[in-house]
Amino acid sequence: MTEERIKELADEHFDVFDWHFAQRTTRGLLGYLKILIRAVAAEAREEGIEEMRPGIQAVENLIASSGGVAGLHLNGDIAPWSDLLTGGRYEEWLIDFDRAVEWLKEKE
Repeated sequence: MTEERIKELADEHFDVFDWHFAQRTTRGLLGYLKILIRAVAAEAREEGIEEMRPGIQAVENLIASSGGVAGLHLNGDIAPWSDLLTGGRYEEWLIDFDRAVEWLKEKE
């Protein structure tokens, strides 16, 4: 999240903060802050994930363009992607990658 976006948020919500301070409604202010912090965190998380999209797509392209990973088992065999992706014998290697791909597809 950029400094500019943080300033925008501060400007957008200043009146609400000011009102709560003037009314001395600490409970209301804390509830409002809780909602605002969750919204800001969600926005920052979305931005961070979008920054990762090109890297995830690069790995997807690598998988689509190759047969697997040579040397992974240290025995000269090629580990096919089908063994390494979700549902394969060694899915624990890339299951988090598959989850990231699925999550990004849902966001499109």
